[in-house]
Amino acid sequence: RNAMRRAQDKLEAKQKALRDANADLKRVEDLVANLNKQFTDSNDEKETLTKTAEELKTKLDRAGKLVNGLAGEKIRWEASLGRFDEQQEALVGDCIISAAFLSYA
Repeated sequence: RNAMRRAQDKLEAKQKALRDANADLKRVEDLVANLNKQFTDSNDEKETLTKTAEELKTKLDRAGKLVNGLAGEKIRWEASLGRFDEQQEALVGDCIISAAFLSYA
């Protein structure tokens, strides 16, 4: 009887140790699952940010090309502005000549 009692005590102690080990295992598995979820979320965010960065780089390149193209237009516009000033000065005379031509035609 005494041996059986000792065996039952050992069994209860081993079962308690098993329960404790299972509880520890559950905590570790939960931690691993949480870390895996964080890793997946971080990778998804990284991919999104990488894609956004590539899109922004493309837009920046296009904007640079547009600005460079408009820089060439600035020279043309300045030259046109000079011609417009000359045309504006001659406008009154051109109108008088046109009116005279129409009057005598």
